[in-house]
Order: sequence, then C-alpha cells, then structure tokens
Amino acid sequence: MTTGLYHPLRLLWVDSTPAALDQTGRFLQGRRMEVCFADNFNNTCQKIEMWSPHLLLLDYITSDAMAFETFVYDRLLLIDPYRANGPLADNPWQHEAMPILLVAGEPMISTPGLKALHLQRAAHFVAKPVESSCLLSLVEKSLPEPNPGITLDPDQGCVEVQGCQHTVSEQSMDLLVTLARHHPRPLTAVRLAQRMHAERGVLISEASVRMAVLALRRQLVVDDPRSLIANKCGYFLTCTPTLISDGGTAELPSRQHRLPGRPLE
Repeated sequence: MTTGLYHPLRLLWVDSTPAALDQTGRFLQGRRMEVCFADNFNNTCQKIEMWSPHLLLLDYITSDAMAFETFVYDRLLLIDPYRANGPLADNPWQHEAMPILLVAGEPMISTPGLKALHLQRAAHFVAKPVESSCLLSLVEKSLPEPNPGITLDPDQGCVEVQGCQHTVSEQSMDLLVTLARHHPRPLTAVRLAQRMHAERGVLISEASVRMAVLALRRQLVVDDPRSLIANKCGYFLTCTPTLISDGGTAELPSRQHRLPGRPLE
C-alpha cells in the first residue's frame, strides 16, 4: 500500500470565540487537514513558532491587547514560517509569506475602506458566517496539492523521482526513509545520524551522512532548480515523499543485523 508522508495541511484559526468554529474545524479535519485554534494574538505567535502552520485563518480581532495591525505587519514578519531561512522557506508552493484568509463579520464588512486596508496582506476575504465548502475551496486554492515528486520503495531498493526510477543502496534508502519520516522537518547531520540509528538500526557518522547526501544529490537529479535534498537549518526533502511498503503505516523493520559503523554506500 502507499502512504503519503507529507504532513496534513496545518491551519491555524485565530478567533476570539474559537468554540463557535468547532463544526467547521471538524469539516476541514475530515479533508486531511489539521486545525488549531487561538483566541488572541499572543497565543497565535506562540503557536506559529511551535507549530509552523501552512495557512492562517485570521479574524479581525479588536479586543486584544495587541493591535491587529501590529500583529500582521510587525510580529508576523519575524515568525512567519515561510520567511527566508524559516522552517517552510523551501515549500512546494514557493510561498515567501504565510497565506492569510481574513475572516470577518460586522462591523468590519460595513466599514468603508477598512476591509481594503487589511486585504493588502490577505490572500482572500471570508465573510461570517463561514460556509465550510467555500472555505475549503479557498484553502485548496492557497495550498494546492503538490506533486508527490519522490516515491520510496524500500523493499525493492527503488526511488522514483518525477517519473524516473533509480536503484539505491540499502543504507541510502535508510537515509531517505528517515528524512521522509520526519518530512518536512529538517534534520541536522548529527540528528539525522541519531535518527537513522534509533529508527533504522544504522550506525553512521556525521561525516558519512554529509558524504551520502552529496552522493544522492548527484544521483537523484530532478528537473527543478532546487536540489532533491536541501540543507537549510538541517537536511530535508524538497519534494513531497510517498512511501511504498508492505507494512503500510507501521514502522519499517530496522536493520540491527548490520555491522556497527558500516558507512553509507
């Protein structure tokens, strides 16, 4: 069976009364999306830094200690996961700033000029009450389904990149599977070596990890200006990975029988 390893789309919904949005939240979660709520801008900043959401559903809150404009035009710039060197900087949609859907009802809708000002930073405007299917359409427009890009078949030792198949060694496959398991989170060379040992039973040095990544970059050439494996605050796959395994979503068998310290080929 095939299991998509790309994390479900993470949506952060900021509203002063999040409990009223439970039904819409459940609707979105049924469409392979994760929805998290925040009721003020300070909590929103914390969740953005910890969770790296893909999209922000932002209500026009006027009763918060932090002004709406301060949050959008000052604070968000510093913590936006899509910013340069941010955790989502190398994203499949090539966004340079977090997409914002501005959600608002009265009195904002009926205030001349106010909506236009806030729409300068918003991708779309959503009027309250929110219609679930309309909201879903806007989310999908902002975050379209990316091209899977890379398929890993550990049993066959095969990697498919944009329709081209490549055979890689067991150890190289272990490295790719580990990156896929943690996608889209970056792993430093040290952390990648640790995870390969803990999850796959492979003993490998930091230097060997770097050499293996370099070799895979040369072997798995893609028709894209980006490398298949990027290194920005750690290594990560720039294509959405899919894993083919007889075990499905279960943990793949580790290779504890390997000789300690065996380097990647």
